[in-house]
Amino acid sequence: MKRFFLRGVGLGLLAVLGACGGAASGPSASGGSVVILGWPAASGNLRFESGSNLLAQSEVDSSGKLSYQLPTPDPALLTQHSLVPDTWRTQGNGCSVKTSYQYSPSTIKHLRVDLLPLDGNGNSLGSVILANQEPVLEPGQRYAYLDYFDQDTTMKGTIDCPNTFLGSWQDVTLNLDLVAKRGWNYVVAEYRVVKDKWIVNISSSSTLPEGIRWRLQQP
Repeated sequence: MKRFFLRGVGLGLLAVLGACGGAASGPSASGGSVVILGWPAASGNLRFESGSNLLAQSEVDSSGKLSYQLPTPDPALLTQHSLVPDTWRTQGNGCSVKTSYQYSPSTIKHLRVDLLPLDGNGNSLGSVILANQEPVLEPGQRYAYLDYFDQDTTMKGTIDCPNTFLGSWQDVTLNLDLVAKRGWNYVVAEYRVVKDKWIVNISSSSTLPEGIRWRLQQP
């Protein structure tokens, strides 16, 4: 489970997990129509990649609108992760269970998608993130990720993780309420601060959570 919680996507936290429940709306995680905010006034493409592997590609019109459909990934692209808490402390994260923790199954295979925007000439435009506001880490920020799970997955409980991306002096508490179905899911992370302590609420949804938007992040 190396870096299962603490590998970054731009911010250094949550390789598999995300946050905050609430009403679900918008497109399915596996596909639908979306608009990328901040898209330049020209057509282009959005690549859905995992590492160097292309999963899908969609045309984006000059208004930033696109339709996409994610396939079932090749099993060879999936990464295996243990959900058993005792494995975390032996693999560098130093996380510990703070309250009762429920998980099922013991091991999953997982894949996360990177969203890479290109202009009409195939040049990079930066990246696309799914968030409720501009990508500045502050209380109230919410990020979503497109993740594939090879089976139904449950993770519930509270976990403390020291030595996070915020610094060796800053502990982070993860509140897990993730119930993901086999297939594509949105996994969302909501950041809070309580008495100077960072709290990250974690859950999942089969459809885009309310308030989350697809946003162009230029380099």
